[in-house]
Amino acid sequence: MVEFVPIVEPTKRSSFFVQYKSLVKKEFKIQIRYPIALISSFFMIFAIIAIFTMVAKLFINPNSVSNGSSFNNANLATYMFWGLLAFNFFGQILFNLGNSLRIEQETGTLETLFLFPMSQLANLLSKISLQIFINVFVGIFGFFAIELLTGTIFLAFPEILITLFAFLCFFLQINGLAFLIAGLSIRLKESIQPIVNFGQFVLMIFCSFFFPFAVLGPLVIISYIFPMSFSIDILRSTIFNSSPELASILINHGLGKEVIDLEWLYMVVSALLMPVIGYKYYNYSIYKGRLAGNLSDY
Repeated sequence: MVEFVPIVEPTKRSSFFVQYKSLVKKEFKIQIRYPIALISSFFMIFAIIAIFTMVAKLFINPNSVSNGSSFNNANLATYMFWGLLAFNFFGQILFNLGNSLRIEQETGTLETLFLFPMSQLANLLSKISLQIFINVFVGIFGFFAIELLTGTIFLAFPEILITLFAFLCFFLQINGLAFLIAGLSIRLKESIQPIVNFGQFVLMIFCSFFFPFAVLGPLVIISYIFPMSFSIDILRSTIFNSSPELASILINHGLGKEVIDLEWLYMVVSALLMPVIGYKYYNYSIYKGRLAGNLSDY
């Protein structure tokens, strides 16, 4: 008697968007297990705004004009709003992407991610997509909180469109940095946490999230190292209809006004290259970890 064995077709790989949607659902289910942490983030906004407002008012010159290079009561709210957005997106994306991979290393589930025909890019993007969604609501909440506690925020049209473009470049830059941190977290294990914490503090200061670059004095030269500084600089200069601070410093030291165009070019080019370089390094770290067989070592 001849026995017929049914032919089982191999499982087809889902499309990128189907995988991404499923992974976002997974991350969402994980996050809603901790509702208190989610709700507390909104109350934290009031605390951050109140603290930075009180500290910033100590440096306000009541006789200063309203421009992008000095603090005054007129532009303080604008500094606070865009600084809060930059800080939230920067901190959440950097911390959650690197930290989520560390948690999967500690729980021993990181290697299982590579047993399935899954897009690693979809996996990475799913880990930050929920935070982006939350940060949009935090930004809206923060807008009204700053208007209530600090003052009026400048949102002129069509300057706001250029401002949003500069913020998009900033967003792409920090995602590229986050991909790089994700790769480093796989290779450096627990050593990555103090590096991320220290890096957040350094970048918050020298990318001048909440204050003009002029406040840094001679240390402003360090700001030129980080591509995010130029996005923040162009973002604020567009809002206040002034020359970019970092370019103006170079112009005051004898360079021509073409440095303003170079600052724009550098911002756009770095925004396009950093995600590609960061993702390439992440894949390289995965490749080296799989060869060594230590992906789940923590």
